Amino acid sequence: MRDKKAATEKFDTLFFKHLGYTFNRGAKAFIAGYVGGSDNAPRFADAFTRPYYKHINRLSASFALTADMALGLLAGDLKRKEMLSGRLADIHSHLFIATAILQFYEHGSKSEAERLHAKVALQNSLYTIQEAFVSFFANFPNRMAANVVSFVTFPSGRIFTPASDELKRQLGDTFMDDFATNPFRDYLKTMVYYNTDPDDVTGRMEHAYQTLVEIEPLWQKFKKAEHQDSFEGLTFEDHVVHASQNDSITEEEAEVLIQYNAMRFDSLLTDVFDKHLSEAQERDNPHTLENAVNQLTNYAALKKEVKNKSSVSTDSEMPVTHELNDTTNTEPQTGDANPNHGYESDGDVEMVSEQDTVKEIKSQANFEKSNPEAEALDHRYRDAESHLNERMSNNHSRHIAPPDEVDESASDKHLQTLDDQTHLPREREEDDKV
Repeated sequence: MRDKKAATEKFDTLFFKHLGYTFNRGAKAFIAGYVGGSDNAPRFADAFTRPYYKHINRLSASFALTADMALGLLAGDLKRKEMLSGRLADIHSHLFIATAILQFYEHGSKSEAERLHAKVALQNSLYTIQEAFVSFFANFPNRMAANVVSFVTFPSGRIFTPASDELKRQLGDTFMDDFATNPFRDYLKTMVYYNTDPDDVTGRMEHAYQTLVEIEPLWQKFKKAEHQDSFEGLTFEDHVVHASQNDSITEEEAEVLIQYNAMRFDSLLTDVFDKHLSEAQERDNPHTLENAVNQLTNYAALKKEVKNKSSVSTDSEMPVTHELNDTTNTEPQTGDANPNHGYESDGDVEMVSEQDTVKEIKSQANFEKSNPEAEALDHRYRDAESHLNERMSNNHSRHIAPPDEVDESASDKHLQTLDDQTHLPREREEDDKV
């Protein structure tokens, strides 16, 4: 009995101490929310890391208050509400990540490149923590408690933003630097498999990158001139040869450009295997120094040939005239005889009903193969089909010979057929006698 009473007294003492700690964390989080962060920061913190330490201390106090509120109201249900507990886990894990980043920066070189990497990572972690808090309060079942704790922890609302695009662009440019410019990149090399062997799977990419770092001024100069159409040709090799012939670059620079272009193309190629996928085959790179000559084109001859063809086609375009017999045909001209027929003044195709000749309308109507419903739904099909039928019927009528010529030609063919039939039995009789 005495042990139970002592245990109860000890429990009450610890419980009220924890309750006092919870209220203390709430007050700290509320005040820090108004002033922008806690004043507690390590003595070794500099101007860059001190604001982040303050934010981490403030968010730690907010996390303690929120976790106690969730455990006190939900108890064992918090374990079953996995999305709520998962958001608390996100807050907890990113608090550790942020402190680890600050610890790494403190014991690193503190270079500008490391500071930029740390800034991007810290901003993303703080923003993730903030959004996890907001989502937790928005989905907490006890709305009154959630609103109160949300106001205490974030009295002024959201204050963190993710890393901006400009900051990410600066990080990308910095990460492309190497050696003394970006010691952080050299440090990362010690954590991964790294080599510059051009025959290695990953080494050929690093080899091409290191080569670009060496020749980047020359490469940028050449690509800028190429973008401005300063060179003639159809291929990269054509442009290099043209630049060398015009003294834009030297022969040594031309060779360097071709070699780097081959490295760049090879780094983009994927491995090639046999049909059984058991053996890697040699990659085909048409831009190597040995194969570069095969990429050259006779651009001057091709240009001259195209120019000649263009001039010939222009000269061959002659106006076409048609002789029409106005006495025998009183209807409006159609087909090629009147190229404007079938079109309105604004260029649109005339409808069949707008064409006022009975002969045209009759020639355009094919009632056996037509689909009035489909054609009525699609005016483009109707107009184009009508115009095509009109031109075909009129072109066909233009090539039909006049009646007199038809009769004469038919008579000649008939006489020739009779003559052939007369001589054919005689030839057979002579063959039988022989």
